[in-house]
Amino acid sequence: MSQDELRKVYHESLALIFRPCAIRAQCCARSFSAGTPVICLDLGGPAALVPASAGFKIDSAKADVKSVVADLTKAMLTLSNNHDCAVQMSEHALQYAKKKDWVSAVNGFTNLFWNSFQLQR
Repeated sequence: MSQDELRKVYHESLALIFRPCAIRAQCCARSFSAGTPVICLDLGGPAALVPASAGFKIDSAKADVKSVVADLTKAMLTLSNNHDCAVQMSEHALQYAKKKDWVSAVNGFTNLFWNSFQLQR
């Protein structure tokens, strides 16, 4: 997929559902720069990159699987059913993308990931 096609997909999407353990944190940057909120678990890079004003971080530490799925569903339905909320989060995502130093953020996340991986070996 070309970069232009990818930008169009982000722009036309209601949200990016970011899977935990994904090390491609720049997906968040691309999503925000298209005005697309991010929905993720409170694990890994997205948890460090996603502000409450531009997405949803689902608490996975204390919850069972059903609760996590219910919270993910609630976040998706909130954006789908509440146009004002979706518009506000989209605007905040754009503002956040413009002010964030993404190179430093992604590099910091990548270093954190690899350092923790090396410690586990």
